[in-house]
Amino acid sequence: MPETIGWELRRSKPYVGRVRFIKIACKKSFTRRQFRATPLREQKSEGASRGFLDPRRQSRYAKCMMSMSYKFAGVFGVVLLGLSVACGSEPAGGPRASELEPIEQGRRYVESPEFRRGILEASLENPDNLYSRTRLAHYATGAPDSWDALPVRRPSASPVTTADFGSFDTFGRREPTGAPASDPWSAEWTHDGLIALGERAFYTYPLRVDGRLAPVVESRENAERAGFWVDEEGRVGGVVAEWLDNGTEMAAWTCSTCHASVREGGGPLVSGRSNASLDAGELYRLGGIEGTLAEGWRPGQLDPSQDATDNPTKIPDLRAVRYQSHLHAAASVANSLMALTVRIETLLIVSQNATARPPRQLAFAMAYYLWNLPVTKREQASEQAGEAGRALFETNCSRCHHTDGSVAEPVDYRLVGTDPAAALSPARTTGRYRIPSLAGVGDRPYLLHDASVRSLDAFLDPERPATVPGHPFGLDLSAEERRALIGFLHTLPLD
Repeated sequence: MPETIGWELRRSKPYVGRVRFIKIACKKSFTRRQFRATPLREQKSEGASRGFLDPRRQSRYAKCMMSMSYKFAGVFGVVLLGLSVACGSEPAGGPRASELEPIEQGRRYVESPEFRRGILEASLENPDNLYSRTRLAHYATGAPDSWDALPVRRPSASPVTTADFGSFDTFGRREPTGAPASDPWSAEWTHDGLIALGERAFYTYPLRVDGRLAPVVESRENAERAGFWVDEEGRVGGVVAEWLDNGTEMAAWTCSTCHASVREGGGPLVSGRSNASLDAGELYRLGGIEGTLAEGWRPGQLDPSQDATDNPTKIPDLRAVRYQSHLHAAASVANSLMALTVRIETLLIVSQNATARPPRQLAFAMAYYLWNLPVTKREQASEQAGEAGRALFETNCSRCHHTDGSVAEPVDYRLVGTDPAAALSPARTTGRYRIPSLAGVGDRPYLLHDASVRSLDAFLDPERPATVPGHPFGLDLSAEERRALIGFLHTLPLD
């Protein structure tokens, strides 16, 4: 057994095994498939949103968890709180996240460090890996060196367009083209206000300035060689010019650089759709940087793990994020709207080398925006083809994937049989891979966690394991059956 697989058996905290038992017991009486996120019909009331975890379902699951926890407390002297994704709660006093409407969860997150800490602790699947240890040591700790004490970063930035090509120097800097914009990083606490702020942050809030972007903003040819999209408005790959304290502007990344794209053949920019053309190796080569690990990566791959190990993963499609059981390919973060919020906030902090933090309303708004992104799917197949495809799905796929977009629990990486590097990353290891939601799978540029397969046809090709091993399920179908199954997959999620 690889050294990293036994982490949950070797952990010193005596209640870990009981936590697992309680989760399993509760799921038997109220399965995760019932309480997991399923897209809810849009409510008639103004400002209501789609796709959030049903608070009533969360509450029933949470109550089961709490009841079982107190029973164990009588035997073991331990009160186990906040065990489910929905229970990112304060240890004493105050409502749990599962008892609040989504926007009220956001308000609570902004106001209460105890609430934020509870969300973080409940979401981390392996508190002993590097990703978890870093956050547990610094996030909402109440200590003087807590990330809460960092200055709030409200930068002025504007999108780089094709009209800006050639205006930056070889370090990605330029003289300002105008005055700094007024602070755009706040909004009213309404559905529409938060969606607008989240979209604005997704496309224009700078992750970090980076001189390696200099070749991209030099010419359209370079931008396209490195896989940076150019949309119908002339925006270049989500790159922005950030106003610096020294009075200059510098090119910077945003979330949309990686998590938005234009489909092959053109058309509008699609928010949340992974940028499968982004080529980190080519970006380095354009800048004259040789000998990096990125030279061996495929387009659409990045390695965000910061573990000194070469284990790149595909850029994920964020349109299905509300359906996922976990964040990260290695299933290191149990997913919920609030867990995604904390993930975004800490990502923005780490991107600034822990020298500043984003406005918390902005972090929540971006999560809220992503949680509400529409999923692209094809029109329903014919009745006969749909019935055949659905029958094949139920036989071959439904143990892990569900037609409503939800999924089963993460699985041991050895069961999947694909490249194990990401599952065993020292930074994010759990020894497992999350099962990806199939919501909108027909519009994803790449499949598998490492972007090694280009299409559903290639994925189900019986010859595929010769070049891309792993996931043997469905490979024994006939050509006619594969066509029927693929046609059905294009219709997911079912309403």
